[in-house]
Amino acid sequence: MKVLIEALNLGFYYKKDEFCFKDLNFSVGENEIVAILGLNGQGKSTLLYNLIGILKPKVGQIFINQSFSYLSQNLNLNFNYRVIDIVLMGLVKEISLFKVPSKYDYEKSINALEILGISHLKDRFYHTLSGGQKQLVLLARTIVSKSKTLILDEPFSAMDLKNQNRVLNLIKSLKNDLKISIIFTTHNPDHAHAVADKTLILYDDLSYKFGKSKSVLSSLNLTKLYGVRVKNVEFEGRDYLITLFDN
Repeated sequence: MKVLIEALNLGFYYKKDEFCFKDLNFSVGENEIVAILGLNGQGKSTLLYNLIGILKPKVGQIFINQSFSYLSQNLNLNFNYRVIDIVLMGLVKEISLFKVPSKYDYEKSINALEILGISHLKDRFYHTLSGGQKQLVLLARTIVSKSKTLILDEPFSAMDLKNQNRVLNLIKSLKNDLKISIIFTTHNPDHAHAVADKTLILYDDLSYKFGKSKSVLSSLNLTKLYGVRVKNVEFEGRDYLITLFDN
């Protein structure tokens, strides 16, 4: 399998010697889904910033062998853009400066909105949308770029269960139908369990686990991460994660 992204002995800190992560080794292969799992504030977004070049690693190296598209958690705008305009931004590599988007560009953008079930929002102003709707619009902008590698920062944040399921199904279809590799961050192990081939768990003691999701998403590893009991159970022939909260 061709390796698209590889991190070797990676480390980063904002304050000297107060590492967010350290001695980190993992890779993303062609046509592979990798989930990065950790608590809020654990350095998941910081790790992505290192991967995409916004931040430079303090220690170690990153090798990128393919271009990618990046989905941030939010988008701050100085102008009042419509939803369709936001999605068209994903075609910036194809639409040169001062060129008017073609009919085909609009069709591709509307199709991306249709895939996510939000084409009815195309003429709405972005700032009027809910948090979950904004995330779906940004995801549409990401997939319309047709990059073969997607890096998604908390793509499920602010989404209800229906839209979380919609995005999980989209991630699976992007991999299976279009052979796209995907990295996404989440604090919910169910997301990783549902779609990820491999999972990277970041712990607050700077240790980590990386490998096939079936092995990494064990009761022991998840209980250590969250500080609450998590069990793997089988129901109707499928594995599920159950969280046992203390009363």
